[in-house]
Amino acid sequence: MSLLEFQRPVHAEMSAILDAGRRGVSPKGAYLYCTTYPCHLCMKEIIAAGVWKVVYIEPYPKSRSVAMYGDALAIGKSIHDSQSTEIASVSVDPFIGVSPRAYRRLFVEQQYRRKDSRGEVVRQPLNTALPKAGYLRPLLSVSEREGIAILPLVPLDENEEMEQ
Repeated sequence: MSLLEFQRPVHAEMSAILDAGRRGVSPKGAYLYCTTYPCHLCMKEIIAAGVWKVVYIEPYPKSRSVAMYGDALAIGKSIHDSQSTEIASVSVDPFIGVSPRAYRRLFVEQQYRRKDSRGEVVRQPLNTALPKAGYLRPLLSVSEREGIAILPLVPLDENEEMEQ
């Protein structure tokens, strides 16, 4: 059993669904965009509300939504197109594109002067120019492999002993 259900704070996903209900707007058939993959409690509400698609930026490995509601989820594939034969009710997809955090770093903040005092373009020498992206996180598959390597060491609940 998780202590999530006994906490007072409401997650953003639940708050969005409740807010839609207070405004008299049905979330049925809606797309829900969230920062982190929904926890299993939020996913239960998302399925019950009739949301069609969830798009998330960051994974949340602690979520048990696939184990608990896997029959109602289509992970990584769209289920609401005309060719679909899936019976799942919610499509769950990772966000593809530039995340809000990276957008500011890549497109808004200027690390160097682009124009001189006369308004002329400042030419950056190719041998000293640096990419604006800086350090990029490793691919998800690399992160997943690292996570899987330590998985046998992580207890599934508080009653299990950690393996040595």
